Amino acid sequence: MIRERSAGDVVFNVANTVFLAITSIVTIYPLYYVFIYSLNNAQDSVLGGLYLYVRSFTFQNYTALFRSSEVVNAYAITAARTVIGMIANTFLSALFAYGMQKKRLIGRKLYHAIAIIPMFFSGGLIPTYLLIRGLGLTNSFLVYVVPTLVGIWYMIVTKAYLNTIPASIEESARMDGANELVIFVRIIVPMAVPILACVALWNAIAHWNAWFDAYIYTSRDSLQTIQLLIRKMIRREAGTAFNQPMMVEMLKLRQVTPRSMQAAATVVTIAPILVVYPFIQRYFIKGIVLGAVKE
Repeated sequence: MIRERSAGDVVFNVANTVFLAITSIVTIYPLYYVFIYSLNNAQDSVLGGLYLYVRSFTFQNYTALFRSSEVVNAYAITAARTVIGMIANTFLSALFAYGMQKKRLIGRKLYHAIAIIPMFFSGGLIPTYLLIRGLGLTNSFLVYVVPTLVGIWYMIVTKAYLNTIPASIEESARMDGANELVIFVRIIVPMAVPILACVALWNAIAHWNAWFDAYIYTSRDSLQTIQLLIRKMIRREAGTAFNQPMMVEMLKLRQVTPRSMQAAATVVTIAPILVVYPFIQRYFIKGIVLGAVKE
């Protein structure tokens, strides 16, 4: 039996719809504005009044952006750390979770406590920097990968999922002569694809958006990430990304402006996430649900 909606239900639905519509506009419009600004002629944009559509369409901002070797190199560094960091962290976190899931593991509770404590208590920035420097990771590409090889939160989420896999499957494989590594690679990993995909996506987004580690642990321009480069462009530190001969010439000819370059760089940075996210949203939801499962 369908209950007839009351006046209160109608008012609530209308108010909720209006609220969500306003929230969506407030959230999406800044991104849309940056997008149309990046596609508009720089000198026309300076005149103002650019709010809803592109008045003078051009790709000059993007052409100038990718003529900068700094931008291309920063984009390559970000892509490399994202792919390598995602694969390494996902695999090792899953391997750690597989071991921690075994109740027969000697010292299991101690290992679990050692893993959990750093989630709540940090050594601080200075001790962390001294540790990274002591390991010889400063001004090295490995500083983007090694400190994040294992994620404790990812381990916990993966472990919660592995607990749902029947132990009889592993026992059958073990009776057939399979060792732990074979069981993990050929049985556990295929069965844990949903949670591993979720963890991989979390890793990828974290690496793609990271900039602070590059800011703290590296001083070489060849190792800066695209996020750090955009930060410098917005802050206009020492004319970063505007010191290439071709770009300087285009600035002199008034074909681009620092603000139009910033808009183009922002779009290039966030575009991969915006394109991929609709296809991976269900994995985020599943990962959040699995992370809430009580062990």
